[in-house]
Amino acid sequence: MPKNNKAKTINSYYKTTDLEKGMTFGRYKEGRSSYEISDAEGISQLTVYCIIKKYETKKTCAEKEHPKTSKKLSPWAIRYLNQTTVCKYLHDMNLRSCVTVAKPYLDEAHKRACLQWKGGQQYVWCQLHEKYASDCLIPAVQWLGGSVSVWRCIWTEGIGPLVILDDYMTKEMFVQTLRNNYLSFLAALSDKNTTTHLLQEDNAKPHKSKLAEQWKKKEIMWLSYHDLQKSRSQFNLEYVKLP
Repeated sequence: MPKNNKAKTINSYYKTTDLEKGMTFGRYKEGRSSYEISDAEGISQLTVYCIIKKYETKKTCAEKEHPKTSKKLSPWAIRYLNQTTVCKYLHDMNLRSCVTVAKPYLDEAHKRACLQWKGGQQYVWCQLHEKYASDCLIPAVQWLGGSVSVWRCIWTEGIGPLVILDDYMTKEMFVQTLRNNYLSFLAALSDKNTTTHLLQEDNAKPHKSKLAEQWKKKEIMWLSYHDLQKSRSQFNLEYVKLP
């Protein structure tokens, strides 16, 4: 018989169910021939012969179930290991290949110097999910940055009130600040002396706004603004109306 037919017969034997094997052996006990059994069950005569032979020798045709065990390599198989197989087992153990880092040699003097120059940082051994655990943190109060907007007028012989702004300076806020703080501060200075005071400011957008210009025309004698792009020594001043 050709080899391809034998392979086909073996495959058909393993594809038959336990019920079909039992029916085949039962018809054999009834005295039927292999041809009749093959025609009745729809299998080849060689498959019928294999089933009968296995029943007579092993008293059963059920396939042996292999227990599910962990991966284990015998000493004989280890001798013929492939590099890909080794890498696969190492990856299963959560091991990865990485390039080694070059570490300079440090003697005792170097170590003492490093301790003297270190920035006071502390290290802790922890797992990835324990990075922000309370046992792995150093309690501290840290300033996270930010800024505070303030306004103040300064005179050569004193300083005016310090006004803390809730937000960035706008034209409305600038006019309100001058009305509530600058004029009152100027009136207090006028009561003490008769010096003529000058208001100096830069060319910020709230200073140049139309609302601020209209208010200054009523309260302050108008002059041009100081340009920040020019030299710091060149000032354009605004005279203040004294009461």
